[in-house]
Amino acid sequence: LNIVSTLLTSKIRERSLHQSRKNLIEGIDKAREIQRELLPDHELNYSNYQVFAITVPSEILGGDRIDYFIPS
Repeated sequence: LNIVSTLLTSKIRERSLHQSRKNLIEGIDKAREIQRELLPDHELNYSNYQVFAITVPSEILGGDRIDYFIPS
């Protein structure tokens, strides 16, 4: 009976961790998509300049920093 109890407890924890991991991944995917939608995905024309924006996340998600490069 003790072995069955230990096995069931282990399976319940495993299922809970699996669901938590799934929820975390879904949340990160939503955050990544929101980030992409907030930033322009095209060049900006301002006066005689063409401005391009590039974002490169350091990990899974990027921060609030964005760099602009103006080609010469």
